[in-house]
Formats: sequence, C-alpha cells, structure tokens
Amino acid sequence: SFSTWLEAQKQWLPKTDIRVYARVYTCTQQLTPCLELTLQGIKKEHLKAAQHHTRLPITQHIMHRIRLVLQHRPDDYNSKLLWAACCTAFFGFLRCSEFTVPSQNGYVPESRPSLADISVNSRTSPSMIQVYLKQSKTDPFRQGVYLCLGKIGSDVCPITSLFPYLIARKVTPGPLFITKNGQYLTQQLFGSRLNGILQEAGLDAKQYNTHSFRIGAATSARESGMPDTDIQMLGRWKSDAYKLYIRTSKEQLAKLSSRLGARPPTETGQ
Repeated sequence: SFSTWLEAQKQWLPKTDIRVYARVYTCTQQLTPCLELTLQGIKKEHLKAAQHHTRLPITQHIMHRIRLVLQHRPDDYNSKLLWAACCTAFFGFLRCSEFTVPSQNGYVPESRPSLADISVNSRTSPSMIQVYLKQSKTDPFRQGVYLCLGKIGSDVCPITSLFPYLIARKVTPGPLFITKNGQYLTQQLFGSRLNGILQEAGLDAKQYNTHSFRIGAATSARESGMPDTDIQMLGRWKSDAYKLYIRTSKEQLAKLSSRLGARPPTETGQ
C-alpha cells in the first residue's frame, strides 16, 4: 500500500515533503486517517533523530574528569571496571551494545566479547591490546573484526586502563566486563553508572549517554587533525554517516569566524 511505501521513505524525505507526497497521492487537501497516523509515526521518528544529534560528545577532556572521579572512589575493582569500559568504548569507537550485554540473562557468547576475545602483545609490558568484536551494527553477517588499541602514554590510555582490570578480573566464564559481585555489565547498568559519574564530575548528565563515547571519539579524532578516511576506518563506518558524529565546539567556531578578519596577503610589488 501507499502507506507502507511512505513509511519506508521516512529516512530519506523531510517531513514536509512526505506530507506533500501524501496529498498528491490522495488528490485532496485532506489526508485519510491511515495516512495521518503514518505521518504522526514518521514525525516521532524525526524527533528521535533530532534528539540523537543533540547528545554531547564525551571528549578527551571529559575522559580526564571521569578518571578523576573514579580515582577517588573506595571500590577499587569496580572503579577499574568502569574506567576500562569507558576507555574501551572511547578508543574503540564502540556502541554500548558492542561491549555490554542486554540483561543479566541475555549474555550470548557468540555475539558479545568475553575474556577469551582479548589478547595482548606482551604480558609484562603491553603496547597493544586486541579486542575481537564478534558482531556489530556494521557487521550484519557476523564476520567479526579486531580492534587494535595502542598505548598512548597518558592518563587516558586504553592499555593502562584495560590491563589492570584484566589482571583484577577473575578467570570466570561470562562477558568481558563483570562487576565485583559477579553481575554482568548490562547496557542499563553501564548507563546508570555513567550518569552518576558525570554528575559527580559536575556535568549535566542529561546531555550525555553511552553513545557519547562514540561521538566523542569521532569529534576528538577530527580535532586532532586525523584524516576523514582514518576516522571512518576506526569507527567502522561504511558510509559518510561518521560526519553526523563529529561535533564542532564553540571555541572552534570562534576561531573559524576570526579568520574572516585576518589581513589578506599583500600582493607582490605593492
């Protein structure tokens, strides 16, 4: 039916264009109840998409603030767990569903990383950790992909965060990230803990969520001058969708606008 076709076009057409299509099809200015319900559903999807693009990125600067909060917490093991999860998400450009489990009873070894999916190039002084992702949004056929996380040599580093957690974690079956009392790190649990950490760091936690790590990784990569092709590769994007993840700070916008007042180069001979 036309309603079914219209629903399929919602990701491509602006809301106003969809309404025009509907009216042209019906040859009247009045929409049928069925088409009106379809348009209402599409409007909700557009609003969700708009909210997606308003989430703030968790950048290198915010990662430092997260680290300071966790450093002052008494629970050493769970602090290591959360810091390792945050750094893995940030440096791996990960979606939350790629390194957590949906529920305590929803762990599927064939689709979520476990301890066996982690490898290091040295047990005493590692400079690289490999994380094997068995499944992701951009890997619908489950071919799997290796994330290669290198040592940075700063306070915010995937090696110095993940390695201490791996040492502290007991060699027990289950997903990669497990709390001190044996709970699996679910998407809801990680989101809740992250919310508390951001509040403790003096940030408005409502403006962030677990996807902010992936957004922040893309934003930080662009700010560091990394080529777009490398950003796309690290984030495993198959299209230009990575550009939607890059946020430009107010400071950067101010610098760009200040260039308009820069003195033009003097022509030779004048």
